[in-house]
Amino acid sequence: MTDKNKPQSKEQEIHIAICQYIRNKYPDVLFSSESGGIRVSIGLARKLKLMRSCDKLPDLMIFEPRKQYKGLFLEIKKDDITIYKKGGGFTSNEHINGQKEILNKLNEKGYLALFVVGYDHAIQVLNYYFN
Repeated sequence: MTDKNKPQSKEQEIHIAICQYIRNKYPDVLFSSESGGIRVSIGLARKLKLMRSCDKLPDLMIFEPRKQYKGLFLEIKKDDITIYKKGGGFTSNEHINGQKEILNKLNEKGYLALFVVGYDHAIQVLNYYFN
């Protein structure tokens, strides 16, 4: 993806671009995206909720062991989201803190689970993980 095509706005656009990058650069990698953030009918949303353990699962789940990790899980944020306080530590945002708890649980289970802020950060993490 060239810089002029790099997504700059919506989280969903960044997420789709990351998935396209994985398909192009790492075509044999198995991955899936969490459906929780997709706008669907109330009935379908209820069904999808019944089919997962909780509502704070990471956006992108990569089912490929690399290095010492069992897999890679990414919680994708757009470029203008702040997840850290200026003095250090995480923001007091309840939603982000819930996501952080799930990422911590995944890390404890042997996965690499991270927040990525923007497309470029996600690509850096993916290239680290696969190389």
